[in-house]
Amino acid sequence: MKDLLAARDELIDRFLKPRRAGGVSLAAAPRSPRTLGIMSLAVAPGGGPIAFAALRESASPASAAIESRVHAIGIGSKNRTGEPAVVVYVTRRLPDEMVPIGSKVPEKLHGVATAVVESPMARLAVGSGDRKKKVRPLICGISVSRADGPSGTIGAFVRSKRPADPKGARLLLSNSHVLAPESGTVAGTSIVQSSVDDGESETIATVLRATRLHRTVPIAVDAAVAQIADSIPYVNTICEIGKPAGTADPVKEMLVEKHGRTSGRTTGKIKAVGLTAQVNDPDRRIELTFINLFRVEALSGDDGSVADFGDSGSLVVEKTSRNAVGLLHAADELGTFYYAHPIADVLRELDIELELS
Repeated sequence: MKDLLAARDELIDRFLKPRRAGGVSLAAAPRSPRTLGIMSLAVAPGGGPIAFAALRESASPASAAIESRVHAIGIGSKNRTGEPAVVVYVTRRLPDEMVPIGSKVPEKLHGVATAVVESPMARLAVGSGDRKKKVRPLICGISVSRADGPSGTIGAFVRSKRPADPKGARLLLSNSHVLAPESGTVAGTSIVQSSVDDGESETIATVLRATRLHRTVPIAVDAAVAQIADSIPYVNTICEIGKPAGTADPVKEMLVEKHGRTSGRTTGKIKAVGLTAQVNDPDRRIELTFINLFRVEALSGDDGSVADFGDSGSLVVEKTSRNAVGLLHAADELGTFYYAHPIADVLRELDIELELS
C-alpha cells in the first residue's frame, strides 16, 4: 500500500495539483483544449507505454479534436488481472505516435502498475426539472434545494456534536453545492422540499453550516447541514432502501446502493478509492479539485445509469449491511459512474453524527 500511495501521489503532484506560479491554475478557471498549462495523457490503443503531454496554446482545430487530458487519479485495479494499480482517468486514449518524445511514463512506477481508463469527466450532480414530489413526512433520497438553487437530494438525517449548536436540533444532510449559496452568508439560507425545479415547494429547514467550494485549493468535502423546522415531520429511512445501520469505510469492489432524486435506487461497485479528481461546476463554469474521493461504476451489463444530475447529496450505503459509506456529489453525463466522499470525512468535517434510531 505504501508504494501504491507514493506512485499515486507522484502522479497527482504532476498532473492534478493547481499550479502555484507560471501558468493557469488547474482548479482556478474554466478550461478549453487550447489553454496553456493543461496536462493530458495518452496511451497506445494496443497497450503501449503510458505517456503525458502538455497541450500547446497554438493547437489547431484538427489536433484539438484528438487531444486528451487527465481528470482523476486514484487507487484501483488493472481490469484484466485484478492487480492493484494506480488508475489514471483520461478523456480520450491517444495513439502512441501523438505523444511528444520524452513525455512517456513507464508502465510501472515505484514498482507499482498503472492503468489508464478512458472516461468522461464528472460534474456536480445537481439537476433541473425531472422529479420529485412533495413528501411528508420527510424521508431520505428525495428532492431538495435552496429557495433559489438547483435540485439535489436529502442524504441523511444527522445530529450535531457541537455544544454551541441548538440542543437536540434535527438536521438534514446534503451537498454544499445543493444547500449553500456560492457566496455571501450561508447560515440561515432557506431550504425547500420539493425543490424549486420540481414545484410544490415548502420551506422545511435553514442551513446551519456548510463547507465552501474554493476554486484555488483542493476540496476535502462538499457537504452541508440544515436545521429542520419544528413543524416538519420526518422518518429516518432512505426511500426504497431503509434505515442506515451504521458507518463503514469504502473499499474496492464493495457493492453499494443509493436512492437519488433523479435516478432513484441504483446499485454499483466501488472501483477506485483515494482519488483526486477535477469536476465541472456547471453553474460557475469552472473546475474544482476534490481529494480522497471514491468512484462507483455501474455494474457490468446494467442497462440503466448508476446516477444522474439531481442525485447530489444521496447517501451511499453498502448493499448488504446498509452501513453508510459515502455522500454522492458528482457524476458523468451518461451516468456510468459517480464520485462520493467517504462518510467519515463528511461527519468529521461538519462535526455531526448519523441518526440511526
